[in-house]
Amino acid sequence: MKPAILLLLIAALLSAQSATPADLTRTVRIAGFLTNSVTGEPVRRATVGLQFLTGVRPGQATQTALADGGGHFEFEGMVPGRYHLSVERRNYPKQNVSPLDGLVIQDDRLDLSFRVEPFAALTGKVIDENGDPIAAAAIQLIRSEIQSGRRELRPALSTVTDDRGEYRVAALPSGRYYVSAYARAQESSEGQVYPRRFFPGSLELTTASSLELEAGANQHADFRLTPEAAFHVRGKVSDSQELSGLAVVLSPRNPAERFGAIGYQVSLSGDAHFDIAGVGPGQYLLTASGNRGNALQSSSQLIAVGAADLEGLTISPQRAIDLSGRLTVEGDTPASVAVTVSLFPSDTITRPILFARVAANQSFSISNVLPGDYTL
Repeated sequence: MKPAILLLLIAALLSAQSATPADLTRTVRIAGFLTNSVTGEPVRRATVGLQFLTGVRPGQATQTALADGGGHFEFEGMVPGRYHLSVERRNYPKQNVSPLDGLVIQDDRLDLSFRVEPFAALTGKVIDENGDPIAAAAIQLIRSEIQSGRRELRPALSTVTDDRGEYRVAALPSGRYYVSAYARAQESSEGQVYPRRFFPGSLELTTASSLELEAGANQHADFRLTPEAAFHVRGKVSDSQELSGLAVVLSPRNPAERFGAIGYQVSLSGDAHFDIAGVGPGQYLLTASGNRGNALQSSSQLIAVGAADLEGLTISPQRAIDLSGRLTVEGDTPASVAVTVSLFPSDTITRPILFARVAANQSFSISNVLPGDYTL
């Protein structure tokens, strides 16, 4: 017997919750109720997912049931073992309601009860320095969450204000958020822009205050924007001959702020000179990209806009390559084990983190890798 197989058998025997041969010959019923964690009312017509974690048996993959009008759900013909339960319904985020390591079911369980968190919502109004509403102002939310043991900022939802300067962002899971408002440069008066403001009034995400949105709550965040001088960013894309689909984009420096952003109006001439108008003071990422044949070429650089137009910039798209290789794992690896290769750039602002799944033949390929220093 191969050592790897022997180890797997030993691990299965030592697992107190693994299904035994006797377990596989009998079935259990799993049932319970769903209630709204805020109101205590039944969560009707929700889809309950049941994922079997401790073994393999035909028909014991993820199964679903629909809660009735009283929030009651039931599964029949299940085998004893460890399960994950998830709930999904309109006006509720999809959520796991069982413990992180699963719910142990050895006999019929008909008394399960789970509290399901509803979505939160955020509303507010955006006005100018005179108290008049600003229509079509962009609202962006950034979620602060724990990933792999550390807090990270992730882009969430975005919207724009209506003709009364009002906005509403619904379908928000409970949690900590940063929210910002800013006006489209092309809709501001000539030579002025309403710069991005983070609630309650900061110009920078790093000094902004977060909002804690509770499940089912409808919180409020208003903004008063003051116009500031706007400037031009001008320059040229070099080595642009034979590039098709040439594009120049100006975006916020912080990656978390780029989602849902309303881009600046870029004028691009036939000789690859660009003129970006309505840019407020701050730090930005300038990106030029195009295709040479079937190969992507792209380049990004950080720029700072201060108290005057920024002139004479030069940016040269670089050819992206495909990085391929093989990953050899010592010993026998179960086919169910998924292996991912990650490519981390030394500069995560101008170049993204890239991923690739290792294939069954141990090969991997990562596309559109820009020149630079990376950790694999």
